[in-house]
Amino acid sequence: MARDRIGDNVTSLDVVRESAANPERQPSYTVKIRDLVLNMFIGVHEFEKAKPQRVKVSVELTLDYPEEGIGNHYSRVFCYETFIGRIRMIAEAGHVLLVEGFAERICDLAFDDRRIRAVKVEVEKLDIFSDAAGVGTLIEKFRPQD
Repeated sequence: MARDRIGDNVTSLDVVRESAANPERQPSYTVKIRDLVLNMFIGVHEFEKAKPQRVKVSVELTLDYPEEGIGNHYSRVFCYETFIGRIRMIAEAGHVLLVEGFAERICDLAFDDRRIRAVKVEVEKLDIFSDAAGVGTLIEKFRPQD
């Protein structure tokens, strides 16, 4: 790594440039959305269609690290506020049958952004069983190599 050769006087641009020469080690950064709780209609049972339930969503997005670094440039980072708004829109659009289907839709939403390499989505129903904190699924998807 560049830091090993020249000491601590290395910038993020040096690391990015070195990684570009080594395709197996492309720099990335991760955005996390933890424990977003939504009230939504979800489930296959009749009682689940009668009233909304609390659903917890956590998302981990792996993105390409910008060649020019991040610095304090808002335009170079992923907007989690917009992404959360889009998740809420899915939840509010109508009844969803499966937590797995909801998680897949969130994954698909993530890949609308070309910078995203991988996404991990966990969806849990919080109030289905009195003796379990939650039940749900975890789906991880990777963008196919071009």
